[in-house]
Amino acid sequence: MKVGLTDEGEIAQNIANYFDETIVITSPQKVIDEKPDVVIHTFEVPYSEANENKGTAWNINTWYAINIARAASKVKAVNVFLSTFMIFDGKKGFYSETSTPNPLNYYGLTKLAGETG
Repeated sequence: MKVGLTDEGEIAQNIANYFDETIVITSPQKVIDEKPDVVIHTFEVPYSEANENKGTAWNINTWYAINIARAASKVKAVNVFLSTFMIFDGKKGFYSETSTPNPLNYYGLTKLAGETG
């Protein structure tokens, strides 16, 4: 199984340890060219930087995620998007995939938009 990871950070490195063949996905075109079986989207502008770099956060956390997912769909790869609890408002706790999102900060908004594309 060929697994594409969208960065080379700590999370991606840890995930890569579980697979025999991994590639770094640097663009939607690379997904098309490499045709991985699975794409795991780990690249993001983190919470600590999202409010200071809103344009970059939106481009990476939203548009890049959407375009990578579209490319994965074109090559019939499974797309795995790592979400965040920050897409919720924190009032309920114990959230699931069916919980209603309500981000309270810009980072959560960018991640929600990228996830729901």
